Amino acid sequence: MPNKQDILKGREAVEDYRKAHHELHLRPWDKFVSAKHTPLLDKLKVALSVLGFNSLDEFFAASEQLNTEEIALGTLTLDKVWE
Repeated sequence: MPNKQDILKGREAVEDYRKAHHELHLRPWDKFVSAKHTPLLDKLKVALSVLGFNSLDEFFAASEQLNTEEIALGTLTLDKVWE
């Protein structure tokens, strides 16, 4: 499993993607929204690749595993999840 810091950086990259994606869809209808979406997804994939993840699925599996480990160790509680 990748190290915790890489997973946390990956989560930041995902959050940046989500914000940019949300902003993209705040604008009025645009027939080119698909073309504008692709660079956002590509940027996310590159960011995750630099961190050592070969796919989005691999990243999300590692992130979920970290969540499971933190819950098992008692270092992650639901109040932290909902912050």
